Amino acid sequence: MSDDLLDAYVFQCAAGDVFAVSHDMTGENLPRASCPEGWILRGKFQFGEHASVPSQVDYYIWRDPSWTQRKSRDNSLNV
Repeated sequence: MSDDLLDAYVFQCAAGDVFAVSHDMTGENLPRASCPEGWILRGKFQFGEHASVPSQVDYYIWRDPSWTQRKSRDNSLNV
């Protein structure tokens, strides 16, 4: 593994279809207002030093409405 790789963490809102990625493994920097139910750590990945989470606050949040419509709903991510 190269020292040039940065860790990033994928979180899922306990409510279901809201996800976030952050460099903070604890998710403490993720806004509670975006997920009052709480964030659940789902996985970790690494990317190069020149890649970044596209945000001024070091996290990115998105909604995947098709997530709750999937037949297999084990709520795990393959990251």
